[in-house]
Amino acid sequence: MSKKEEFKEFVKQNPKLIKYVKSGESNWQKFYEIYDLYGEDKEAWKEYLGVATATTVGTLDVLSWIKNINLDAVQSGVANIQKMLGMVQDLTNKEEKPNQDNLHLTENEKMGNFCHKYINFKEIEKVINENVKKFGDVRGIAKEMLNVFDLYKNDKEKNTDERNII
Repeated sequence: MSKKEEFKEFVKQNPKLIKYVKSGESNWQKFYEIYDLYGEDKEAWKEYLGVATATTVGTLDVLSWIKNINLDAVQSGVANIQKMLGMVQDLTNKEEKPNQDNLHLTENEKMGNFCHKYINFKEIEKVINENVKKFGDVRGIAKEMLNVFDLYKNDKEKNTDERNII
């Protein structure tokens, strides 16, 4: 079936559209363009077809609905929600700081006082040794850094020597 034939079927199923065209409020071209873009999508046609988005509920319907409510299930659901909210509150209210005793931090580091600075390549050894004298090397990191730096310097010197030979 062609798009045009589908549109004709749609109009037959929705005769309100004919009234809009006869009254001059709209025209077939506009309706066909809507149909071509959106098909039978109710949102696209609600202005013209008055597609109900909500239904009216009578008093008897409400009373019938209330009679069918299982109060035990509602109470159980509310209790579960309260437990869940309590757990979320517990998680969000805790402002515990991690135990810093086993981290071997200096007092300055525990207070968040860290310093970043640029160190010239030629001064790395000197700066590390000065910091070891000043703050100590509790975890041996400075010693490892100096060992790695020595390996790097030796490798660099070796590569420089090889380049000079060639």
